[in-house]
Amino acid sequence: MVNNKLLGLLLMAFIAAIVALAIIPSIAVTTSVLSNTFTIENETITAPDYLGTIDLTGQEIIDSPTPTVYNATNITLFTQVTNYTITEAISSTTGLKTIIFTTLNGSDFANESVNVSYTYGADGYIDNSAGRNLTGLIIIFLAIGIIVTILGMVFKSDLMKIVGR
Repeated sequence: MVNNKLLGLLLMAFIAAIVALAIIPSIAVTTSVLSNTFTIENETITAPDYLGTIDLTGQEIIDSPTPTVYNATNITLFTQVTNYTITEAISSTTGLKTIIFTTLNGSDFANESVNVSYTYGADGYIDNSAGRNLTGLIIIFLAIGIIVTILGMVFKSDLMKIVGR
């Protein structure tokens, strides 16, 4: 006959496994977003007036490849530093660090639709390469910790005596 202590420990081990299976995927997605870069190609925005700014998607601009801005028909390539800049700055609308598009020569394409392409790190992006590498270890150590916890509960119970070992 199985005693209540054994059933309690096995139930706790089962619950720990279910909780682990629920937590690990969301942590993996979050660490992936914080450590990977993303590319936006041909995002259409309306260029602001001279020295006007628009918040773009992302927090950290990745310089390679160089961001590009074309007119709406993708024919005219505008020149960075002469016509516009794409930089990281504190947003005047949200107060958070973001990627900012600033028109420098507004008379050329102010209030016109332009296509912007760039590579960025999402909000919360870890710009330190060592930090990005360490985020991968979070999942590994979490999985090891959960396995050790479950095995500890199973071996602490009298299950091994019951199965004959």
